[in-house]
Amino acid sequence: MELTDREKDLLSALKGTTKSALSLVPGLGQAIAGYDAYRQSQFERNLLKVINFLQDKVQDFEALFSNEWLKTEEGQQFSWKVLNSAFDSQLEDKQELFVNVLINGVKETDIQYLEKLKFVDMLRHLSGFSLVVLANMHEMFLSQVRGPGRRVSPTTAFPLVDPEGIAKKLSHKYDSCCFGQ
Repeated sequence: MELTDREKDLLSALKGTTKSALSLVPGLGQAIAGYDAYRQSQFERNLLKVINFLQDKVQDFEALFSNEWLKTEEGQQFSWKVLNSAFDSQLEDKQELFVNVLINGVKETDIQYLEKLKFVDMLRHLSGFSLVVLANMHEMFLSQVRGPGRRVSPTTAFPLVDPEGIAKKLSHKYDSCCFGQ
C-alpha cells in the first residue's frame, strides 16, 4: 500500500512524537540520542567516501550530472537506488562499485533501464568475494563468450564449464584468510 504525502508527513510526526515521549524515560533518552548520533556519523562517513570516489573518477561533475536522462523519472529512480545502496552501511565495502555503476549508468545510454536496475540488485545481493570470483571467471572465458561485436567461429561450441577445472584455476588466486577461514 502506497502512502500519500500527507500520510507520510503524519507518520513522520508520529515517529517524532513517540521518540520524544520515549526520551523522557530515564536512561532511554541517552540511548536514543546516542543511536541518533551513531546513525548520523555513519551517514556522514559514507557520504564523504562516496564523494571521494566520485572526485577520483569524474573530472567534470556538471557534465555528468547534467545528463538529460537524469531528469527523467527513470534516471531519478536509478540514481536514487544507486545512491541509496552506496550510503547503506551494510554495503560499505561495495561503495566504489556503486559509484562506478552510477557513472556508467548515466553515460551508457544503450543499456536498458531494467538491465541497469537488475545490475544494481545483483551488486546489492552478491558478496564482495563472489563478485571477485565472477570477475575472474569472466576474464577466463572472455575469449569464448559470444556477444555483440565479438567474432566467434560458428563451428565452435559454447564454452563448457568444468567446475573442478575452474576451482583449480582460481584456487591459487585466493588466500584462505580472505574467506574467513
